[in-house]
Amino acid sequence: MVRQVIRNKVLVIPYTTLADGSFEFLMVQDRKTTEWGFISGGMKRNEQPEQAAIREVYEETSGVLNTDDLVYVTSFVSMYRPVELKEVDRRNGERVKSVIHLFMLGFDKTTLKPFYPNKEVTDLRVAKYDDFTNVWSFCDDVYFERVSSLFN
Repeated sequence: MVRQVIRNKVLVIPYTTLADGSFEFLMVQDRKTTEWGFISGGMKRNEQPEQAAIREVYEETSGVLNTDDLVYVTSFVSMYRPVELKEVDRRNGERVKSVIHLFMLGFDKTTLKPFYPNKEVTDLRVAKYDDFTNVWSFCDDVYFERVSSLFN
């Protein structure tokens, strides 16, 4: 029998507005996969979504972003799991459903502090979304299905 597991996660999309009214996004490069993605992570027990979002921003960017302008957008359910975690779920007899708490974070490029690689992230970059290659497929899904309309 397969047991349904619900996990709460946060996804933070940092963006900046350019002089011409277009937008750029800050994405982080995952140490394990080398894929570029938005800031994301699981919520700890008894942690509120905003607290988790602030913690993940700090952890993944080594504190380069100020979270004062963090804005909650929506929550949605996703069955997405990376291939290696699907195998773990199968062995554990689990089917994982994630509740994603989506946040936007406006920032000013001129105020970014220096980035230092950490245990999760090797690099960060600010660019137009379409300029990124090797993007985590989940971020593509979220961007094109839920976010891009906010920036058009």
